[in-house]
Amino acid sequence: MVFNCCSPAIRCRMIVIGLDRPGKRRFYSKLTGEHDEIENTLVKHLEQKIEYNGLQIYLCLLDENEGMRKLWSCNAKLADALIYVIDAADSKNFDYSVSEFKTIIEGEKNIEKMNVLLFCNNATNMDGRLNVLEKEYGGYKNISVFPCRIEEWENVDQGMKWLSKRVKSKYKSFN
Repeated sequence: MVFNCCSPAIRCRMIVIGLDRPGKRRFYSKLTGEHDEIENTLVKHLEQKIEYNGLQIYLCLLDENEGMRKLWSCNAKLADALIYVIDAADSKNFDYSVSEFKTIIEGEKNIEKMNVLLFCNNATNMDGRLNVLEKEYGGYKNISVFPCRIEEWENVDQGMKWLSKRVKSKYKSFN
């Protein structure tokens, strides 16, 4: 099942996925202006048209339950950008969340064409986790690891500016 937010007719499609449900939903709600209404809902996906940094975006949030995770890759293939949110402070689930990210990235045949923003929410880098991720994905021009604090919106705008710049440059190369 492919959602409308990732249909080929939409000019700029971004999907938001990851196992950090509170961070992911807070990010989506702050960008769309749907504060608090979505953070406690049980919906499987949300989609909204927004404008950010001069870019018209069709933003889609996909839930993290097992059934929806099976749809992450097929929707990622049709998206212009992928935003993956990891709770870096959750030491219990961090490695699993990273392995889910790797599964998606390694499953993509055209990874060079996909713009990927990896938000490490609540990151402090006290144990070197960010260094490992930056080392692993730093060689890709189209993948960027951003430590952030979504609740305070710390470093989130910088990540989104990087991503919107990448998407804009992709469209300029087609014209």
